[in-house]
Amino acid sequence: MKKTLILLLSLVMFTSISCGDETLNFINGSSDATVTRPNTDENSNQEPGVKDQEQDQLQVPDSKQDKDADIDNLNNEEDLSGLQDELSDYLIHLSQIRSSTPSQGARVLQDVVGHYFSGSACMAYTNYYSSDPDTYAHEATHGLNACIRNNYNNTGEVVNGFYLLEGNAIVVREPHIKKSQVARYIPDTLKNMDGTKRYNTYIVGQTSFESNPLYIFDEWSAYTNGALEAIDQFKTKNYQTSAILLGGGALEFMMYATSLGLAISELDPGYFKREPRFIPLYKHLVEKAVIQILQGGASYPKVVDQSMVNYFEKFKTDSSAEKLRNFVRTYMGTGWAKKVLDI
Repeated sequence: MKKTLILLLSLVMFTSISCGDETLNFINGSSDATVTRPNTDENSNQEPGVKDQEQDQLQVPDSKQDKDADIDNLNNEEDLSGLQDELSDYLIHLSQIRSSTPSQGARVLQDVVGHYFSGSACMAYTNYYSSDPDTYAHEATHGLNACIRNNYNNTGEVVNGFYLLEGNAIVVREPHIKKSQVARYIPDTLKNMDGTKRYNTYIVGQTSFESNPLYIFDEWSAYTNGALEAIDQFKTKNYQTSAILLGGGALEFMMYATSLGLAISELDPGYFKREPRFIPLYKHLVEKAVIQILQGGASYPKVVDQSMVNYFEKFKTDSSAEKLRNFVRTYMGTGWAKKVLDI
């Protein structure tokens, strides 16, 4: 039976700090898009773009081609959210506020903007505008996440909030660790995928989120929605963009989120009983990163390239990532780990 969370109009767990506007470039690896958004408590650093490179024939492992029905459903074009039953009990259900949404948007951008609501510490979705629809979806997700955590928290504790598409949202309690403590759990082989600077920008940097390590999930969910918008753009709108590796952020933050989970298991071991929403949310976002983006985006070389496939293989096989794999098997289940991640 789904739970209904009470709207607390005046509760603000994260204070939005406005210091004028700043211009962000290259949010999803774009080299030509510019987005202007307020300098709030969401991601405020600029992420460098990724250099163009030759697109090789993708060698996507075929070990996941034959899925059971429950996993196959995640690739169903009618299903944006890919939600598991174990997550559904914790969901917040947002109403669609507007039917008139950005004309350049495919389904994900229209979904995010369509569910943007007004509330405490919520910025207008238009403040996150970008001419690149995948970047717009990424940035608007940050804003909607902030609205959710600031307005749908009845836990009495510090939470983070995440928009999972199709009106589904969730709040999750923060663990009792620091964001900087996650760094030593990330193997060197999985830092800064293929020359990106995301590890430096978000894990080492963004120190204002030191007490909010689920900020890693905030970025992960934003990169995920941005990548899914890019895939839909290529499918339905003959998308023209000079950006590359549009799915890279979702895959890379999957590794950082796994490292966060490992850090929590050692530094705050009671957390997973105290906060049962972490594990199903993690599994949900992993399934999107691997099935909907890495596999579902393999036909679009500006979404997925061989470097992403190689990066995923490092997670699956490199000895430096064995502790991460063991964490997944222990806390997510060996059956799920084999089925989804082939580990």
